Amino acid sequence: QVSARLCAMIVEDSVRLLRNMEEPEKVGHELHKERRSGFLPLLGQNVVIDEDGATYVMVLPRDVSVGGVIDSEAEIADPYEKAKKIFVRDLNAASQMSMDWEGFDELKNGPVSAGVYHTVVRNAMLKVLANAGLQVDSFHSIDDDEIFLKIRVDPQGEAVERMATKNHYRMPFTSDSYADMPAGEPFHEGGAPMSEEEDGLPVYAYHGFSKEAKPMLQEFRRIDVIRLVFKHMYDWLDLPEMEKQNIYISLFPAVSWDEYEHLTKTWGNPQSGLPQDANIELVRNYLGEQVAFFFAWFGMYTRGLSFVAVIAAVCSVRKLPFFGLALGQQRLVQFIFSVLLTSWASVFLEQYDLKSKRLARRWGMRDFKHFGIERSAYRPELEGTTRLSIQKTIADAGVFTFCACFVASIFAVKAFAARQRERGHSAWEAWGSYTTLAMIQIGSLVWTNIAPKLVELKNFRYQEELGNELTTIMAHVKIFVALFPFINIGFLQKWFEPTCGQPGTDDPLASAAWRLYGNTSTWPMGFEQSVAWSGDGTVRRSNATSLDWLKSFSYLMTTDTGERETCIHGCYPAKSNVEGNCATNCVIELEDSLWKVYLTHTAFTLLFILIPIALMKFNVLLEFRKVKQMSEEDKNSDDEERSGLSDHEVPYTLLQFQAKCATVAPYQNGSWGGSMMEDFIELAVGFAMLTCFGIVLPLMGVLAFVSHIVEYRLLAYRMLNVTCRPFPTAADGIGVWAGILRIVAELAVVINVAMAVFAMYPMRDWNFRKQLISFLVLEHSMLVLRRIVVSFVDKELQPVPVKAEALDTMLGPDFENLDASLSKLDWDVGLRRR
Repeated sequence: QVSARLCAMIVEDSVRLLRNMEEPEKVGHELHKERRSGFLPLLGQNVVIDEDGATYVMVLPRDVSVGGVIDSEAEIADPYEKAKKIFVRDLNAASQMSMDWEGFDELKNGPVSAGVYHTVVRNAMLKVLANAGLQVDSFHSIDDDEIFLKIRVDPQGEAVERMATKNHYRMPFTSDSYADMPAGEPFHEGGAPMSEEEDGLPVYAYHGFSKEAKPMLQEFRRIDVIRLVFKHMYDWLDLPEMEKQNIYISLFPAVSWDEYEHLTKTWGNPQSGLPQDANIELVRNYLGEQVAFFFAWFGMYTRGLSFVAVIAAVCSVRKLPFFGLALGQQRLVQFIFSVLLTSWASVFLEQYDLKSKRLARRWGMRDFKHFGIERSAYRPELEGTTRLSIQKTIADAGVFTFCACFVASIFAVKAFAARQRERGHSAWEAWGSYTTLAMIQIGSLVWTNIAPKLVELKNFRYQEELGNELTTIMAHVKIFVALFPFINIGFLQKWFEPTCGQPGTDDPLASAAWRLYGNTSTWPMGFEQSVAWSGDGTVRRSNATSLDWLKSFSYLMTTDTGERETCIHGCYPAKSNVEGNCATNCVIELEDSLWKVYLTHTAFTLLFILIPIALMKFNVLLEFRKVKQMSEEDKNSDDEERSGLSDHEVPYTLLQFQAKCATVAPYQNGSWGGSMMEDFIELAVGFAMLTCFGIVLPLMGVLAFVSHIVEYRLLAYRMLNVTCRPFPTAADGIGVWAGILRIVAELAVVINVAMAVFAMYPMRDWNFRKQLISFLVLEHSMLVLRRIVVSFVDKELQPVPVKAEALDTMLGPDFENLDASLSKLDWDVGLRRR
């Protein structure tokens, strides 16, 4: 058996051997004292900057005797097979040779201790890194329960070049490569790369890296090296399996302090105000294209909401007595607002699509080849089987089943509230908007837990495929959950929640009105009580015309017994103005519910950004407290690293802070660190509520603008100071979200017109044939208007014609060896292939 201390020493000795160190590495506080410090905004204090150009950081657990999680005396069954799961990769035939390395023979003889197993596996892992030319440093965590491995490599060294060549990694050409480029009329002056028409930034051609092309290509950036190192580790090591076997606790890209410090002072500063694109290139170079595209969309959306906020504020003053607008005039103002809102939404999406294409072109993301990260849960033996077909059917059916159950629950709650109202429990009327809010929140929470399980049934091989599918069904259902309760109130409640009079009575309308309104306390505002119980036990009107205002809201219905009874629609007069025009309970309930739901949605979104900020700070403070206690215990010990240190001298390093971020707030679904899907869903739901029901409550536009400025700044702060730096995922846009938002924009046109025609005065009082014609005319007119407005937005990037011999001049004799894919870039990089 190998003791925990010995295991840690063996691993650290292996690290030193791999670095060919002639002298022992300085450790602990003596090393930290020689390093610079930097200010962390979240902690409000300086920390030791110890990233030292590291590319990746791997945190390894230590033995339970020193506060870790590994019991080195525990028995590991089938150790050789477990090791094969890590080191033998189907995608890399050469990885088979790893099992011939020294140390694995010891695992073939049956169970071994956890100490032996971890030592063999960690040494083999270090050899994989060393064979690729990667250097590794190690140090203990501040509380000695973990070992940190800093994996680094020279960004411009041969190791990175070999990785880039093997993976055909695309890199941009240098400006000098364009020195002899001829002019290309009318857009290109020659001698330099083409410039972006929007902001004048250069747009370079991209080409797969090779030794021959190296002189013409730009140097590798930090995120290029991060991607290449991860690809190498992924080819030789099953990283998810290593984490599953607790070989490492966390693995994350190291913070680049200079980039981080600049971003925290600019883009990540909560006091920066309205989002701008000035730092989007820095965001891309630090967090990757996927995150950069998200924030480019979010920033552009927030700036666009300034227009919506202005017209929403103007529209919202329509009710002020100062303007003296009749109800019909107020509804006209609301309809005009809805036309402007839906047109803006369409123009915004088209403008962002063009912006996205420009960014993708500039960043070399057009036709970018993603390498697939195979999921550890993927089961290849299920492919082509009946079982997998059944699982996929169950997953698809599960989506529709959940939506049907949600609709049924909405109807059930509404029916229960109606029965309570008939029994005289008027409180249910006042709580109607809160039940809507509760149903949306509960439905959204339940779906958040169900959707991942349904997607797992489809047995996706690659993480990207699973992510796209999960995003698609999660977004569509959550948007449906957020919108359907309002669709029900606006359109369905009228027909599914009628109030009918007593059949056979002399005045069935009066009977229905009595059942609906009851006594004076629930009679609609602006109307006197028009019916009452007579001496013979029937309901009588106060005069012959006292219920004329209710006739347009009533209809005749045949019962199951064949009797004809008078019923009042589920949307009935609830308030009247001085002109006698009625606002229905449905519109009033819609306004009240929308206001509460949108406010709550905004509050919860901001709250779930603030919680991880507080949680992260709390966890770090707990670690500080633990270290201070250890320091007090060690003051009189013989340990030179700790003896004599006072509390304020206990060092805390940047990478230890980042490791805590990796534990508390990684950038993944279901984490406090957020994820692309979860962050975007909240914005998409808000976008859907605003565009689809802005006609009912225009003031949402003002709230959206203000709240999104705050949300953007908090998200930027969280990404830098709370969320562990994510893998810089490449992307050519916002992915499936572009299609989802377009569907919402189309739906918004239909819902806004339907609200104006079927739910709002004066068209709600027209007969159904006239309403239907009006709806079709207005809906088609708005769609045509939308397309006309959108047609004025440039949808194509300007091509840059260049003479055919320009490419030969730029690339020289290696022209014939270029990737065939270069021909696809002719129109957008200023190059032309013969």
